[in-house]
Amino acid sequence: VAITLVPLLIGMLVRRRKEAWTLLRKPALDRAAMVVFVLVVVAAVASEWEMITDNFAKVAIATLVLNLLAMSISFTAARAVKLGDRAATAIALELGIHNATVAITVGGLLGNDAFMIPAGVYSLFMFINGALFAYYMGRRNRQAVPA
Repeated sequence: VAITLVPLLIGMLVRRRKEAWTLLRKPALDRAAMVVFVLVVVAAVASEWEMITDNFAKVAIATLVLNLLAMSISFTAARAVKLGDRAATAIALELGIHNATVAITVGGLLGNDAFMIPAGVYSLFMFINGALFAYYMGRRNRQAVPA
């Protein structure tokens, strides 16, 4: 709730009350949100770095496959319902990236390292795969737009 719902509700409330102000600053707010998200994930992974590196080999293949499948299936499903490449790309990135922070936090709150290890390794893959996918699709989408 604190990681996902509270920031979402605050953002919705601010936009509702100060829509013009919010829309004017949307690019900066989007960048700030991304920076905060990255910092939270980096801090969570850094706090458990030794445990993650000690167990990396045990969960690397499973977490990599999970990340790739989440992105591939969500992109394919979005295209199957006739969404455009941009919307399908956004959906694939959302499904491929957003769950790791929640999983790390839940594992930490439960005090269970077994939950945190896969989430930490997944976090490493999600940024690499997400960045590569976003780069590829950004180039592909730009080339598809007629000049």
